[in-house]
Amino acid sequence: MTTNKLVAAPIQYHQSSRTNSTGIRSPDLLARWPWIGLFMFLVGGLAFGALFYNLRSQGPLLQWDRTLATILPAIACRTRPP
Repeated sequence: MTTNKLVAAPIQYHQSSRTNSTGIRSPDLLARWPWIGLFMFLVGGLAFGALFYNLRSQGPLLQWDRTLATILPAIACRTRPP
């Protein structure tokens, strides 16, 4: 009769300290200042709304997009692959 033994695999846990966590990826940046997340959400929503309005009204960005859609493949065909 054999017994089942649970063997735990060695797992390295990375514990972040407050001294070396800097920048936008710091763990509690949005917890301390939730208005940053709200501001990012509002700016993204406004940008999406502006692009949607421009698409629905056949605005100048659509014309610019069509021009780029025809020029960029032509440029890619003329260049050599690396």
